[in-house]
Amino acid sequence: MSKTKALEALRKYTEELTRIELSDSLTTEGISEKIGIQRNTTSQYLNEFVKEGLAIKIKSRPAYFYHKEVFSTRFFTPEAAIYESYHQLKEECSRIKEVTEDNDVFESVIGAYSSLRTAIDQIKASVFYPGIGLPIMLHGDTGVGKSLLARKTYEFCVEKELLEKNAPFLELNCAQYYHNQELLSSILFGYKKGAFTGANEDHIGLLEAADGGVLFLDECHRLSPGSQEKLFTFIDNQTFQRIGDNNQTRSSKVRLIFATTEDIQKNFLRTFIRRVPITINIPSLEQRTSQEISEYIYTFLIRESEQLQKELIVTPWIMNRLMLLPYRDNVGELKNLVKIICAGAYSKQANQAKLLINAEALENSLLSRFLALKEIDAHENHEVVIKPQTPVENYVRTENEDSLMIKGIFKVFTKIFQQYREGEVEQEYLIQQLSREASTVIEMLVYEDTEDKNTSLKLLRSTIKELVNFLEANFFVKIRGNSIVALTSYLYKRSHFFKDLPFLEPAMVLQISDFISIHLMMEQKILNALLELVETKLDVTLTEAEKILLVFYLKGLDLEMKKPEIHGIILAHGFSTASSIADVVNRFMEEHLFDAFDMPFNVSLDTVEEFMRHYIKSNDCSKGLIILADMGSLMVLSKKLEDFVEGPMLIMNNVSTQQALFVGEMIKKSMDLAIIGEKMASGLPVVYELTYPKVEKTPLILTVCHTGLGAAQQLKDFL
Repeated sequence: MSKTKALEALRKYTEELTRIELSDSLTTEGISEKIGIQRNTTSQYLNEFVKEGLAIKIKSRPAYFYHKEVFSTRFFTPEAAIYESYHQLKEECSRIKEVTEDNDVFESVIGAYSSLRTAIDQIKASVFYPGIGLPIMLHGDTGVGKSLLARKTYEFCVEKELLEKNAPFLELNCAQYYHNQELLSSILFGYKKGAFTGANEDHIGLLEAADGGVLFLDECHRLSPGSQEKLFTFIDNQTFQRIGDNNQTRSSKVRLIFATTEDIQKNFLRTFIRRVPITINIPSLEQRTSQEISEYIYTFLIRESEQLQKELIVTPWIMNRLMLLPYRDNVGELKNLVKIICAGAYSKQANQAKLLINAEALENSLLSRFLALKEIDAHENHEVVIKPQTPVENYVRTENEDSLMIKGIFKVFTKIFQQYREGEVEQEYLIQQLSREASTVIEMLVYEDTEDKNTSLKLLRSTIKELVNFLEANFFVKIRGNSIVALTSYLYKRSHFFKDLPFLEPAMVLQISDFISIHLMMEQKILNALLELVETKLDVTLTEAEKILLVFYLKGLDLEMKKPEIHGIILAHGFSTASSIADVVNRFMEEHLFDAFDMPFNVSLDTVEEFMRHYIKSNDCSKGLIILADMGSLMVLSKKLEDFVEGPMLIMNNVSTQQALFVGEMIKKSMDLAIIGEKMASGLPVVYELTYPKVEKTPLILTVCHTGLGAAQQLKDFL
């Protein structure tokens, strides 16, 4: 019965696909949740379906399954039962060319399912609005593709039968008429014969000519206030008047798309802005994913190959620097750059059957730009052969195994943490499982067959080793050598999978980060210190999701830290007050004597108590626990924790660096807590000095008179 349910679920979720993709519903985890049976049982059923020819499988982490019959009907008949990767399945799909994907013109837009997904969703929402849709404002830098999206919006409307097949698409660059606003207005709204000199006959404007279609106004910030007023009147009621024809009101049903590179609030009338409710921000090329940039490069190279009717052989040196160059004018600049490079190669190799695109194809100024780039990681390691009319999919890498593995691991993180929040699993289980998962994925990611031949990796490892040595000396912790290898390889490979994918929802990041700040304090502190050094030394910035992954990885290492039998902790309000005091004392004493808890100013006593309970539970405090707090109100912890500790506990308020140093010195000498308390009560008397400024007094002679008859004045005058 359960096996039948699993097969039906697999059929159902395969049928829901509109294109070949990796869906969470088609994993062991997803199906087991949907049908309510154990994960291991579901896994057994799914693998049996593969053996029986009822399903196909992608061996990623997590694995994905498709109902074979449904998949074959909707897409193509797969040649294998098991695929090593999603990329392998897609390659077969391209080769067989029997795919019947959902006919959506936006699918051909590079970044449609990543960087431009939000923009395209906004466009679709606007065009489906009842009537003639909502006006759209496309906002972005020069060359980001605003004109392309405007054209694709029109094609989408035709495809979805929102417009007739022969509906017009008209485009006007308002910047061309910036210095002649009257001409611009006449082009938009039309004019009547005799309206002005040269108006020898009636002329329809673009609003009228685009009736039933789309009008795209590029660089619309060049519209004068008068033209903006006429346009927002048209937006309100779809009516307008030709210039010089004030007696006749005309109507037109036009979908309006605007585009600008300028600040919207500063360059448009407020009344106009209110009529254009949807502003769509188009990301610049530097904000696009590395996969998208790669796809643009290959697309433009294929076009040049077709134009020149020659195969192109592009060296890794060129490809890797094209990926890294800054493009001020975005996609347009990248396109022109590829054209210039290919033209340079063609001019020197016109008689060759194939064009070699290497450094010699670059003219001097362009070569200087390429040479100015710092050392980079290799996106391509081999020459790439570009042939005319070759599908770009043959070159562009889809999500690699590393990306899929990382995606899968964070799905596990999310699920287990949700179970913890709902009380289904205990804290110890959560930490144990996430640490184990993090360790597994890091070890799998960092495996490298050819690392001994990789000079960059060797250099990076040397740098990381240097940073780790510094950490070990300052935190009195021992990090195993193989962990240094793992961290190095991770930092080296991370660009292949972390830049392009969102792995955790922002709300989940906050929840797990809050948990870490209380329950994995030491590991978080060590990681933050390491990352501060890494970001300074290597110019690498990790995402919050990565930090979560690495904190649990460090937890799984069971770091060896030299600590005394008596535990000490400093509790202080402020961003890093407690940490600063603890660091000073630990360094002076050359031993990790104090942990620290930096508390927000609005922290509740319950939160502090929860933290201390976890601290006591995580550390053997049977020999003694000393708490140095900054406020007297925290002294109440003595009563709240007395039934929870297994050894003596000493709490002192008004913590200072001097106080912590004295206590640390006595902890090192293994003094009894009662003696430490007594010595601290009498050993830090208040000493003060009051100083006044020194004033140099002027010497004087005082004359006085007892009679009051002016003798003193006369003496003064005489003297």
